[in-house]
Amino acid sequence: MISVMLALAVAGSGGDPPAEAEDAFRMEATIRGIPDYLLPEGFDSLGILSGEGMYDDPVLTVLGHTGGSTLEMGSVPFPGIYNGAKVDWRWDENRGEVAAYSQMPFSAFCFCASYLLNGEAPLLELSGSWTEDPSAALVDSAGLLLERGDFSGAAGILSSVMYPGSYIVPGEWEARFLSKGRELGLGAFEAGSPGAGAAAIEDAVSSIASFSLDPVPEGGFASREDFEGNPISAFVGLEEYAGILDDYGLLLAASGRTGEAVPVLERVVRLAPGWAVARLNLADVLWESGCIDAAGEQYAAYIGLLEENGLMHDCPSRAMERAIRP
Repeated sequence: MISVMLALAVAGSGGDPPAEAEDAFRMEATIRGIPDYLLPEGFDSLGILSGEGMYDDPVLTVLGHTGGSTLEMGSVPFPGIYNGAKVDWRWDENRGEVAAYSQMPFSAFCFCASYLLNGEAPLLELSGSWTEDPSAALVDSAGLLLERGDFSGAAGILSSVMYPGSYIVPGEWEARFLSKGRELGLGAFEAGSPGAGAAAIEDAVSSIASFSLDPVPEGGFASREDFEGNPISAFVGLEEYAGILDDYGLLLAASGRTGEAVPVLERVVRLAPGWAVARLNLADVLWESGCIDAAGEQYAAYIGLLEENGLMHDCPSRAMERAIRP
């Protein structure tokens, strides 16, 4: 254990005592949490002095505080970029060392270093270095949960990410949630559980709302303009989105929720008025729900699209029988 008197002897130059630290253009970071019994004898606390701003691989000054005096005890290196405005020095109980975390601006990324606390000036000795990024780790964890279909778990993690603007691209995760919801929804339908399929897409959409500043409407976008004005349109084409919405409407209908299916399928038609299959799906659900006249109009619109594209050979007989044509 080094004493204050010994520090005065070893830290100075030519037997002179260490200089008192005075520099208005430098800033100190206190090393937090060092147990009293590990502090050099006579010192109240230790700190690190650095210049303002950011430095690449700087040499830092170790400070010792005793009574009303602050003594410069020598220098230690910091491997990496040192951000004096966002740095944390603390005693790491698990390591049994001093640890330093230098965080980058607008990011959770840190350059980190560990130091042995010893009895000789400059009191600290570099023992290791690494980098870490807790926000990037959270985003990776969210991706794993989403892949397993845990929408609420993934959304909960995304909502806790620090500096989300640096890690979460608007629209990208919303698109991934919808795609996974559709995948699980169709899988459930093929397994004979259309209700579970509809619930999967609903879970995906409702979970998006818990982390996104631009959530996806539960019943679908009301117009092409609304869709194109949402960031998700940069990652999902209109045709693909209309397909997801159409699948959702059909899952609702297949699970007996035709009253909810109709407005969803109507939105599909508004988004993709030239998509013949969407017209047929809407017509069938309207017919099943007892809206005969409305169904007849949609069957007629469906036939019109087939005629325009020379596809009448694909027209099912029910459409011809039910269509209300002028």
